[in-house]
Amino acid sequence: MVHYSIFLIVIFTVVGFALRVFHLDFQSLWIDDLIVILKAEQKSLWDIFQAAKVDTHPPLYDFLIHYWMNIGRDEWTLRFFSLIFGVGSIPLIYLVGKKCYDEKVGLTAALIFTFWPVSIWYSQAVRPYTLIIFLGLAAIGFFLKGLETNKWKYWCYFIIFITFGLYTHHSALYLVFVLNIFLVISWLNKKYLNLIYQWIVIQIILILLYIPGYVILVSEIIQIENSGITNIDFVKKPGFSTIPRLFYHLTFCNDSLSTGWVGGLLLIPVIILFFSGIRPNKESWKGIPSFIIKGKTLFFILYLFLPILLSFVLGILVRKEYMYEPRFFILFVPAYLIILARGILQIKHKLAKGILSFCLIFPMLISDYMIYTHITYPPIKKVAEYVKESYEPGDLVMFHHSLWKIVFDYYSKKSLVTEGVFYNYNPKEGCFPSNFLDITESYVPVFEKKLKDYSRLWLVLTPHEVRHDPNQIIIKYLDMHFKKFSNKNFPPYFEILLYDLKLKKQT
Repeated sequence: MVHYSIFLIVIFTVVGFALRVFHLDFQSLWIDDLIVILKAEQKSLWDIFQAAKVDTHPPLYDFLIHYWMNIGRDEWTLRFFSLIFGVGSIPLIYLVGKKCYDEKVGLTAALIFTFWPVSIWYSQAVRPYTLIIFLGLAAIGFFLKGLETNKWKYWCYFIIFITFGLYTHHSALYLVFVLNIFLVISWLNKKYLNLIYQWIVIQIILILLYIPGYVILVSEIIQIENSGITNIDFVKKPGFSTIPRLFYHLTFCNDSLSTGWVGGLLLIPVIILFFSGIRPNKESWKGIPSFIIKGKTLFFILYLFLPILLSFVLGILVRKEYMYEPRFFILFVPAYLIILARGILQIKHKLAKGILSFCLIFPMLISDYMIYTHITYPPIKKVAEYVKESYEPGDLVMFHHSLWKIVFDYYSKKSLVTEGVFYNYNPKEGCFPSNFLDITESYVPVFEKKLKDYSRLWLVLTPHEVRHDPNQIIIKYLDMHFKKFSNKNFPPYFEILLYDLKLKKQT
């Protein structure tokens, strides 16, 4: 059985690698990818640490990419770094599922993870999400091993991986909280009483190791509060559909499938499998409350739902809004997939098992297909190619949504003169607050100075983003004073206007 399991895990890992490496550079890089790259390009780790203080993520992923860039800086090479952890998480989820339940649960969870669209999506992005999943699974594995043996060797490994997790994504703080709540409940049920002392020492060590992390976290909070921003599109108030939408996105990926009534239907078999996964075995039946409180399912329920509950509570207490973007909860999805895996195995009726498994895996495969074929990110690469073809000395390329400048600069290899309408992004200053200011008439003199000494202007509009110019002051000014050469669209993302700054209109 052991050799058979190893063989299957090798197969799953190879298939998972193929799924994640296929079309690795199909999508253009996203703004957030370039923000990571710009931070990682800083001269020293200290500079990267300083940049992290005005970003939204801790700096470990940026540190690692900083050295990975010695291999290459093209998008394929940079994305391959995330792919490593996306693939490496397949055997890890097998080991965690096996440790918590049994061999079959571990194998089934690994199979689901192999085709999991969210893992494939973020394995093809220069973002820290596959790394935090990998570190979270490793930390959980050594935590469970520490509970079993109470050996300091395993606790030291746990400390290392959970610390790395804390410096990769702030959601790791939730994980530390979950582990503490789990142990408190276990102690109340007279379990694991022999490791109270060790756990207190571990918490003290983690607090000391995370002191720089506190500095980063507090600095980020102050940065956002000082920005005066009150409305961001991914900060949402809770509603009736919040939790179903969250789990829909975490199961089938954000933008791949419908989130209307079709998405609701797709969740029905998932809900059935989930509740089957938390159902006790007949031979261990002592009632569901006893099973959940005393069994290993307690750990997974806390692991999955406590962060969601905390987001509600913190949102109400702090902002009356909360961060509910699915990727912020990605660390906790392995618990969800392991429960679904156990749910499949708990169903004894072969036809029902087959239908429910099909209803879980088939939409995932459709989502995977759409990741490879559907352009989700704006095609800034094509925009750069288009502009470069007709660019002349004395031209200025200006971006209405200034952050797109850094993506354009990457694809144009900084060979063109570019400018943001409002500002040029600096990783040590962050996105706020300039990125969210609106243009008024008082900005026109500043804009005129930016155009001085240039012969032509390429104005790149991003209609799907916040354009910061609700009254179209910039376009009205240009249309009034200069001749427009051309208008090129890359629907629905970009519109490019070319003006001759030497041919002024009579006003």
